[in-house]
Amino acid sequence: MAHKTHHQWNKLIFVVMSLLVSVACLSGTAVSPRTTSLPDPTATPVGNQTEVNLEVGPGSLFYPDPRAGLLSLSSYKATLLISFDGTENGQPRSWSKVYELLYSKEPEARLLTAKITGISTGEPAFLAEMNGVAYEITGSGACRGAVLDPTQSTVGLYEPAGMLTGILGAQAAGHETVNGIEADHYTFDERALTQAGINQSTGEIWIATSGGQIERYLLTTTGNENTFGEGFSGSMHWDYQLTEVNQTITFSLPADCPPGLVGVPRLADASNVLSLLGFLKYNTESSLSEVVAFYQAKMAALGWSPLGETAITDSRAFFEFTQGDQTLSIVSVKDGGSTTVQIAVSRSGE
Repeated sequence: MAHKTHHQWNKLIFVVMSLLVSVACLSGTAVSPRTTSLPDPTATPVGNQTEVNLEVGPGSLFYPDPRAGLLSLSSYKATLLISFDGTENGQPRSWSKVYELLYSKEPEARLLTAKITGISTGEPAFLAEMNGVAYEITGSGACRGAVLDPTQSTVGLYEPAGMLTGILGAQAAGHETVNGIEADHYTFDERALTQAGINQSTGEIWIATSGGQIERYLLTTTGNENTFGEGFSGSMHWDYQLTEVNQTITFSLPADCPPGLVGVPRLADASNVLSLLGFLKYNTESSLSEVVAFYQAKMAALGWSPLGETAITDSRAFFEFTQGDQTLSIVSVKDGGSTTVQIAVSRSGE
């Protein structure tokens, strides 16, 4: 596992701001970083970077990116609890956020749920990306869907590991099995967060011996408005766990979510394809009977069962299939030398 040792980091070339701002992002308030943690303007530039000395933890573990190793996993479940207990302008204040993310690489799918109490953040309660569709449930409680833009993953913004603070100098504390995974255990304090003199922190981290991903992360930070923002004082707690690593994960959408893209086979000569949520349309040179025979064979192989009788005339064919709570309806219309195929998917109760 490629953890950097302490002597390799005597002089760090590192952007400190991202670590300091992470606490602010979690609390929803601004943090003013101490000037002693900022790059020294008199330091000698190295290329387009500046070499500076930072006070970090005394240990050997340097783990600046808490998301490291996740992309190598075929699946996982990540859970993060963030809670605050303290005061705001002298009055008691507490809140909590619980994020749960399910991830699968093949086929790629992400599903995130968030339960937030005691604070208004405007964050969605549910996000999912699967089968080419992005789903979202906000404060209105209604599930919405849109064709997924793979270059703009909203779920990725709420990756629980990405909400953790990187570690610079944690101390070895043994070797343990965590959530069924062999892991190396480390402990750290505020120095490893580059926050010495700003707050008091105690933490533990378990790194998978094979794979290098974080299996468990615990952190408690106690501070005042220098840490949590104007008027705030108290303690914030992070509890992160990674489970179901490389196991089969079942994704289930809320019943009111719209159907996704129609992921059924198309005839080989399909043209003029229009693909929308719950609807697929295309043209083919095949006859009506060939369209019917094609889908009867293909849908049976995919686990769909015929629903009712096939209605077919010289110019039109209509037939349906069912699977679970879904109904797939196919209308095929012959117009001259071309045949139009329209496929719609609906759920029970729609």
